[in-house]
Amino acid sequence: MKIRKTLLLMITTLLVSSASYASTSQVGIINFGTCYTESKYGQEELKNFEKLKSDMMTLVTDREKALQDVIGKLNNPEHRDSLSPEAEQKLQVDHQSLTEEYYRAKMQFQEVLTQADQKRLQIVHEQTSKASKIVASQKNIPMVIREDVCFYSTPTDNITALVIEEMN
Repeated sequence: MKIRKTLLLMITTLLVSSASYASTSQVGIINFGTCYTESKYGQEELKNFEKLKSDMMTLVTDREKALQDVIGKLNNPEHRDSLSPEAEQKLQVDHQSLTEEYYRAKMQFQEVLTQADQKRLQIVHEQTSKASKIVASQKNIPMVIREDVCFYSTPTDNITALVIEEMN
């Protein structure tokens, strides 16, 4: 009987202490997407990414126009009839090399954009992490987690605005 009372007392003490810890413990919740889109770092990285994307698109479009021009000449019987055999052969070689350049540029475009996107996210993630640590230490918050990994949180746990302010 004495063991049961001692065990019951220990369980009660544990429940009371864990309940009091839960009421004083705070977790900061951040929305990374919002930090990304609304912070100066995120906006700057997005602007740089869009410029790179535009530059690469121009490169690919230029290759495509040159290729379409050669294809148009090859598909035009009147133009082909006016060419010497050497000029027609040169046009075929141009078609082959432009086709290779076009597909190489498209693959490079995909690779560069993928790498730039990963780098962009990494930079913003690092800045968000640094800002989260600063806000957590200022607000005495033991843990900051992303909103997308949390099933539920109270609105008072959300520190996204404070993190964005710190990032800026």
